[in-house]
Amino acid sequence: MILKKHYKVLLACLLSILVLLALKTGGNVYKRVSSMHSVSFNGENGNVVREGKTRLPCCKWDESVLVGPLHVNQEPIAIEKMRSSDEWLSNVRRGGQWSPNDCNSKAKVAIIIPFRNREKHLMVLLRHLHPVLQRQGLDYRIFVVNQNDTYPFNRAKLFNIGFKESQGYDDYDCFVFHDVDLIPEDDRNDYGCPSGPRHMSPAVSKFSYELISPYLFGGVTSFTKQDYLKVNGYPNKYYGWGAEDDDMYRRVMVKGMKVVRPPLVVGRYTMIQHRDEERNSKAKQLLSKGGKYIDKDGLNTLKYNVQKRENYEFYTEIEVDVAMTKEEKQLTSLKDLQVQKISNPAKR
Repeated sequence: MILKKHYKVLLACLLSILVLLALKTGGNVYKRVSSMHSVSFNGENGNVVREGKTRLPCCKWDESVLVGPLHVNQEPIAIEKMRSSDEWLSNVRRGGQWSPNDCNSKAKVAIIIPFRNREKHLMVLLRHLHPVLQRQGLDYRIFVVNQNDTYPFNRAKLFNIGFKESQGYDDYDCFVFHDVDLIPEDDRNDYGCPSGPRHMSPAVSKFSYELISPYLFGGVTSFTKQDYLKVNGYPNKYYGWGAEDDDMYRRVMVKGMKVVRPPLVVGRYTMIQHRDEERNSKAKQLLSKGGKYIDKDGLNTLKYNVQKRENYEFYTEIEVDVAMTKEEKQLTSLKDLQVQKISNPAKR
């Protein structure tokens, strides 16, 4: 009986020592993220094949690797030159994905970018965003949802499409919904899973880095998977520019959640200048009824047609026709419907 008791004590001590050694050898993941010697890649989809043991320590947030305030270079760069222009970009796998090699990321994140006719903006964003995500030690993939049809641009519906399509690639914990013209100015702004629906871009250059309204919820936002499902995603009926982000704010409030934000000094973004999208003259009319249709308009009523899915060097493209319904046309001004077919992003 005494030997058995001592055996249990000894076993417990050995287990404690092994745990401490594992944590110690896990070391500082972010200081070694550029060392990819034990990672190989499999096929066009860029799936990782890890050599050796599969049980890894959890990644830790390490501010010593983060830069803090960033210089934003708005000069476009040819996509074929991006990989050689920055060490962080050299680590990106085909399809715009990356994950830490020597620890398990704190979050598996899908970045959803709605897109049409913004090739230069996309290249600038990718050039800045990939390094930020890697320094934060995230397991991520960037999805560009390209609306390739003759209908007015529908930012909200493209977000929903990106959310749904990403499910076929991995089981993501959280989602960042990111406008293509907003470039992060500080890598301390956490792109991981938020504690609640998160407005990541409260301080934008266009608005002198001030939060212009406590109800603002546009630009860059993030949700856990559970919270996005809870609000039924974005509404699908907002074509043209305006009000879909206000509608989402109402959804969050109606479902009893609270919007969280980073400090203004951290949640800073440069907005690339561009011509505004056509404003939907019926947006206010839609917004006035928005709170009543949370469970009747969103992910559960989403319809679209996929034209193509393809992995490019720094992103995964989902090319779609948003399949505008007769009802949706009636909720959009006739002027908004006169839109020409738009070109595609650079294919690399």
